[in-house]
Amino acid sequence: MAFILTTRGIPQIFYGSEVLLTTGADKGHGSLRKDFPGGWKEDSLNAFNVSGRTEIQQDMYAYLSKILNWRKNKEVIHKGKLKHFIPQDGIYVYFRYNDKETVMVAFNNSEKDSKTFETDRYAEFLSKYRSGYEVISGQVLNDLSKLTIPAKSAIIIELRK
Repeated sequence: MAFILTTRGIPQIFYGSEVLLTTGADKGHGSLRKDFPGGWKEDSLNAFNVSGRTEIQQDMYAYLSKILNWRKNKEVIHKGKLKHFIPQDGIYVYFRYNDKETVMVAFNNSEKDSKTFETDRYAEFLSKYRSGYEVISGQVLNDLSKLTIPAKSAIIIELRK
């Protein structure tokens, strides 16, 4: 989702993704379009409300809400340029940038391992910045020389001078 919401183009998210709605393809096309849970008298669950979501569904809902609300007014994400770097050791990094701001997006594709990596290969972008704001966690990063990303996750950093 972090990729879809930060790369070029208009993101399209299939309904139910925000609460991890899944079905098996083996159940036929009709089950792929099942109703979102809630809103009907006969629904036992109502995922429209926090109380109707499981903990993991709420985590996904909060994750998407955070990124979607952040990107709403981000011209750099809507119209900015993109420069990406060849993945190295399971880490994929790209930058969205314009004349006003730069955002670094990095992914760790490792199934199990958190990865810490040196950022010197991204100096053409990072040399202009002293710190960053990680959008998902809200953490301020005062040292951009090394970054850590948990397994199967992403970081989105608004770079600051």
